[in-house]
Amino acid sequence: MLRRVLYKSQRNKKNQFFQEVLKIREVSASWAGGESFPHDPALQGKEDREFTPAAIGVKCARIHPTQLFILQSNIANIASPRSPSLLKSMFSSAEIEPEEQYILFEWLIRSFAFPHLLNIEDCTRTIGDLGELWYRQDFIEGDEAFEDIIQFPIESSLPWILTTHTLNYLPCETDTLLAIFDLYSAAADTALRELKSRYLFDEIESEAKLGMQQLLFILRNNIY
Repeated sequence: MLRRVLYKSQRNKKNQFFQEVLKIREVSASWAGGESFPHDPALQGKEDREFTPAAIGVKCARIHPTQLFILQSNIANIASPRSPSLLKSMFSSAEIEPEEQYILFEWLIRSFAFPHLLNIEDCTRTIGDLGELWYRQDFIEGDEAFEDIIQFPIESSLPWILTTHTLNYLPCETDTLLAIFDLYSAAADTALRELKSRYLFDEIESEAKLGMQQLLFILRNNIY
């Protein structure tokens, strides 16, 4: 697709646009044999139906963040909805066709997910960490006035609110209760590894034990 865009821009003598597309081509492609075929007739604004375009090799290494940033910047310059490349007048056409602009812009939108895909393990771990749902205040240990106060009553704790709601209104989902209690585990991990707060860890541990006792009490009454 870029080859066709290069051919039309060179034929129409749109040199600045041609250079921008050429940069995208050079940065993004992994050429077989390491050669980008500079003698391609399309780069001279000539159409040669007998010419065989160069093969694009499969990338053996993931894209570098700097390379991705350069690609995103260059593509945004020519394919974003407000790009000057889309402007046309009575005597001149747009530098890029709507179909070609759509393909490039779609790639641009999807490319912002690439860093997360390249770091899928940390991304999955972050998404699965529901410990932040437990917190209402951060760095509570910094205020000594709170040390002897029960800061988070269990009635106002989100895991326990979800637990009681499930027991009262969704009895068919009772088997998911232990997954709700996993919030305490994630919150405790955050308290130790990120906040470095022993006080918060003890508070979470006490609340988790109390919540489990309350859960067993309610289940016992409902079953027996």
